[in-house]
Amino acid sequence: MVMLSPRDEEVVRLTDKEVECTFLEFPQDTFFMEAMAINEGYRQGLVGVVPVLRNVNGKKEGHIYEISAPLNNETDNEGGSSKHDQPKHLCGPVKTMDGDAANTLFGCALTSKGILYICVWNKNLVIRLDLNSNSAEEACCATMEIPVACPNDVSIDPNNEDILYTAGGQEGRFGIVNNASYGRVTKVVVDPVNNTFQKSIVKEGLTTLAGIEVIGDTIIVAALQDLMFIGKNPPHVTTKVWDGDDGKGNCWLADNVCVFNNNQEQKPYWLCPAYNSVSTSLTSLMKLRNIMCCLGCVGQVASAVLYEGKRDLGGIVKAMSDPEVDVSLNWTYVDESKPPAPIRFMIGECSSTDTDVDGKHFEIDLVETRKACPPWMVNDAKTGSLLGMRYHFCEQVTHMSQMKNKDGMGFITCINFQQPRIMFMKDTVFQKQISKLEGTC
Repeated sequence: MVMLSPRDEEVVRLTDKEVECTFLEFPQDTFFMEAMAINEGYRQGLVGVVPVLRNVNGKKEGHIYEISAPLNNETDNEGGSSKHDQPKHLCGPVKTMDGDAANTLFGCALTSKGILYICVWNKNLVIRLDLNSNSAEEACCATMEIPVACPNDVSIDPNNEDILYTAGGQEGRFGIVNNASYGRVTKVVVDPVNNTFQKSIVKEGLTTLAGIEVIGDTIIVAALQDLMFIGKNPPHVTTKVWDGDDGKGNCWLADNVCVFNNNQEQKPYWLCPAYNSVSTSLTSLMKLRNIMCCLGCVGQVASAVLYEGKRDLGGIVKAMSDPEVDVSLNWTYVDESKPPAPIRFMIGECSSTDTDVDGKHFEIDLVETRKACPPWMVNDAKTGSLLGMRYHFCEQVTHMSQMKNKDGMGFITCINFQQPRIMFMKDTVFQKQISKLEGTC
């Protein structure tokens, strides 16, 4: 079959003005958000649920917010600000069943009944929260814990919401720590009546997994430089459908995967951001699992410097439980010697595992945003010293979801794991692009 690739497909290049970008601000003590969950059957699909990490009175805490899309077309002149409902705080701090609130929250999934599953990276767990609880205090406490090594993302089977699929790693291969570089897709069948679950391995021996989504009978998995289709049913036929090599010495790195056009009137597609672009020589090393494991540790150590301000041995140890397990830290701060990178993402067809996949690649240059909003200072959480300058928004988008406002207007929601804000793009231009694609799911 023919794979999608930015080297083979013409990249559609647009500016923030052309896609009418707007921003939604979170509390300034927000230092990490990686994903968002939305379900067409929950509140009519008009709200998204966002887990975030905040530095509250010197403590790292996980909190849950509810967001909605921009209310109308009106924007002001303050860097693309728009009329939004403000993020609604639902609950927090998020606690595991033992009452511990020191949790690093990654990918998440939401059922039509308001049950939220969240990957807790540093605990090697997927936890369940009930957003319909009697109080916010109850809602932030896990009602189920599912052990998953290095869980990065979770998806709900649209045909049966008691079935989950997780993208994670392998338990204790080296006898010391779990290993994210040995990717594993796990199926979890939840029994909500007896509050139990059963796990089974769908696929293992993969590389580092970043995102997962289920569309029909297909599990779509992002593995950084690759994206693959896995048959939901045995024998779980696996087909690589996308490659990040742009043919110019760089590779796009894929992250969370979501469905695009998830309704009965339109054919569904998959939507996936490429949160970074690195040299192909580096991605060749990343495919060597032991080296990738080391790179992951380096990424986590660097995250400790970024988020905790720790540079001693204690900080390094603490970093082993922190985000984001990747090689993105070279692009964390503004570097005047390098041009700012665009936001990159792709929209592709959902097809069977043995047919060609068509799609589109996009780059969004935030020209107007950089003009209107100067870089902001990132300070050490402990000492207050300046660590560097960061753009108002940048390419480090780990999650994209499509959502609509109450008037039916569609948007693509962009979550950047380094920013205390979310970006919205009108989906009109992207709908026009994919309308040119043919094929059925």
